[in-house]
Amino acid sequence: MKSCDLLLHSRFCLPVNFQDRFLTNHTIAIKNGAILEIDATEKIRTTYQASEDLDLPNHLIMPGLINNSTAPPGSDYWGKDYQKEAQPTPPIYSATEKEARGINNVKLATERFIAKIIKSGTTTFANMSLSNSEILEVSKQFGIRCQIAIPVMNELNSDFNINKSLNRLLELHDELKHHPLITIAFGIQGPNSLSPQGAEKIAVLANEIQIPIQVMYESSFINDEHKSGWSKQKSWLNQLEQLGALGPHLQLVQMDHLKENELELIQNSGSKIVHCASSALEKAQGCTPISKIQNQGISVGFGLKQTTTNDSLNLFSEANIASLFAKHNERNSSAISSEELVQILTMGGADVLGIDALTGSIEAGKQADLIAINLENLIFTSKKELLVGLIRENPPSAIDYVFVSGRAILENKRLTHSNEN
Repeated sequence: MKSCDLLLHSRFCLPVNFQDRFLTNHTIAIKNGAILEIDATEKIRTTYQASEDLDLPNHLIMPGLINNSTAPPGSDYWGKDYQKEAQPTPPIYSATEKEARGINNVKLATERFIAKIIKSGTTTFANMSLSNSEILEVSKQFGIRCQIAIPVMNELNSDFNINKSLNRLLELHDELKHHPLITIAFGIQGPNSLSPQGAEKIAVLANEIQIPIQVMYESSFINDEHKSGWSKQKSWLNQLEQLGALGPHLQLVQMDHLKENELELIQNSGSKIVHCASSALEKAQGCTPISKIQNQGISVGFGLKQTTTNDSLNLFSEANIASLFAKHNERNSSAISSEELVQILTMGGADVLGIDALTGSIEAGKQADLIAINLENLIFTSKKELLVGLIRENPPSAIDYVFVSGRAILENKRLTHSNEN
């Protein structure tokens, strides 16, 4: 018999690949973090001997969800709510004590944030914030897959020097380029933090070293033409294209409605879009329907800021919000299907981050990034009904297990690499 680390048996399995399969009573064989094989349970039991067997007779196994852009509220300041909760009646501290307690509050806030991400069924997330050091360290601790975009700034702010920003980013990239779970990316927070010359430097480096670029994009983001160096006569996207920044490495975090010519430019360049429906709608910024982006042939994934609309970081709920908006906007109840939404939540998100050969579906050779959803309270008689239920019922409370590279980081609803208290 063949040997493996884990045999994962389940009632249902949704591989989420282009074969459109929905499997019953199947088993996944996992070794060294990768999927060896997926087949009928009876066959796998006679073929493999595992160090561990896990039977989940009431569960659906599917690929882990991918959040292409997320940040906790007030991540560059770490909001007053966390501090209030940690210390409701603040006494007087010395400067050293204040510094130590501030660090502890940031660590606590980061741990809560990452814990919430994991419990939502997310196995990969992308983040761009000035608090990236804390998020990077806690992500290592919890064992979750992530892309950390380091914001690059330059002479528009005298406190920052682009060479310092780039050197730090490149050092971090060199340090972590062989890390199995972490990717470093360039972060561009807007034209008011980076000059055209700075963006051109990033474009050259991204193409040379194959580092992703994540951009927070609003169509009318240029506030001061004189100071920024960007022209208000052309869209920022057109100017980024002229500098060589567009391409398959570019992840455009959609902050408002994208115009037709912008969608065409994104499609032609092979750039990707991160769709943030709840954040854009809550801020009344407008939003291009996800069905329109997909129909344009553009690779798209979901991004989910922590908002009052979706405070739980629930990607199933985010997909539902995006779906309802698309149907309403296009006056078409069939604008996007549950099957397409699940594809975007998994394979689409992996493609946006450039890790689709690694994760996003359940296939031999890919990493075992998986979630197990308890179906006890979900009524369905077909695959279609099940997928509709996943999107509309928003089941994070039913997620019992989360695996990243075959390791359980959530087990029976409990985090395995952290003291939840």
